[in-house]
Amino acid sequence: MSEFHTSPIIGMFLAKFDMKKGNIIEWQRDCDDFKNLEFKALPSGIHELNDDIINFKVTKESNEHETFRGIAYFRQNGFDEDVRKDGQIDRSLVQMYSLGLIIKHDELQTDQYASDLEYLLTKWLSDAEHNTDSFDAYYDNPQPIPSSHDSRRKMLEYLPFWSAKLGPLILTIWKSLLLKKRILVLNAPGGSFDLCNSLAFCISAIAKNATPETPYELLYTVGTIDIDQLLKLETPYIASTSDEVLTYRKELYDIIVKLPALSSIEQMIEPGIPIQLYNSEGNEVRATHHDLEVFTFFFQTLIRDAALSPQLTTQAEPLSWLQFLIDNFYFWLTAGTIKPAYYKDLNLIDEPISLDEDDMADETTHILQYFKRKSEALRTRLSELLDSSGDSLLPADLLILDLDCFSQQDHRFVEQLSRQSFDRSITVRSSNYWNLL
Repeated sequence: MSEFHTSPIIGMFLAKFDMKKGNIIEWQRDCDDFKNLEFKALPSGIHELNDDIINFKVTKESNEHETFRGIAYFRQNGFDEDVRKDGQIDRSLVQMYSLGLIIKHDELQTDQYASDLEYLLTKWLSDAEHNTDSFDAYYDNPQPIPSSHDSRRKMLEYLPFWSAKLGPLILTIWKSLLLKKRILVLNAPGGSFDLCNSLAFCISAIAKNATPETPYELLYTVGTIDIDQLLKLETPYIASTSDEVLTYRKELYDIIVKLPALSSIEQMIEPGIPIQLYNSEGNEVRATHHDLEVFTFFFQTLIRDAALSPQLTTQAEPLSWLQFLIDNFYFWLTAGTIKPAYYKDLNLIDEPISLDEDDMADETTHILQYFKRKSEALRTRLSELLDSSGDSLLPADLLILDLDCFSQQDHRFVEQLSRQSFDRSITVRSSNYWNLL
């Protein structure tokens, strides 16, 4: 086996949506023991797309504690003109298939199987005889197909794009990871599963750098068939889904990342359709005003379109009345020459992230390193504050942590992080006072 395919393939299958029988496995090699492959490879909502890539995790019937990585390529002809009669789709002519692989180890290189699967399934669909010999040949000798490998991105290479799309909410997600929150990415109707999975993957990459001690489980695409598994998980997880019914099961998750319908990178970075975050109670979670300032400064090279600025503002909390009054007091008293002390010189904290759109790998490395440094600095400073304090902190102490001293959200974050990471029950004094403003 070549170096290209470093993860051993242990199963291969062809799933089909049959108009009478529903999802079925039409052909397979060594997949008898894997559960629900026909639903994993043909998730709810996939019929709205012409083609897509689906990533998932699967278990064996004989051992539910061992999980394997799966990847499948989906294609249908439901959008083709030759399946239409008198302007209506002839359902008897519609073909929906997913060709998938089960891979023993969850490695980055599994992304690169996608092009092979696309080539194999597309060629098979064009063959009137539907001969599966090419599938058998590939499974027996899984060498890369040279003609299939185009410029398809690896999932981690989407990180700069998702950072731009998330805006200051990427810092809200980072804080959720530090608190070991279970994160579910909700795909919109007609949205790409590949892009949705890439966001889940990028969030997990941030988690590995920001919280290396926390064993986050990356599940990729999940659906209603996975509810029991999600309830049994003892570790925090990151997953994506197109089954909106999961959002009504509050016990399944802590944070929902709600995506607009995105089918391309161009739509992903288009202003006017921001991503939204919700907690399990259904309340929208916005970035703090300080998060907005931090993102605008450190990620400034990502904001290449001036039209993104209004979108970023809508993703952040409004200024508290207290901060608004203090800001205006300083402005009129000093003619705008002096800002309050809580406006820190961000240059003294770190340098803006250096991004080169011609070097995607370098961009992702800089972003991940930023979150690693930020996490380490936060823990160190919080540990020092807790060592020198009693059972409470002042709002001004949050300035030392590079957090928002006016935001009740950040007050709760510090209290929860102190309890989870340092086993200290503390209160940010005046939290209740800010709540009255």
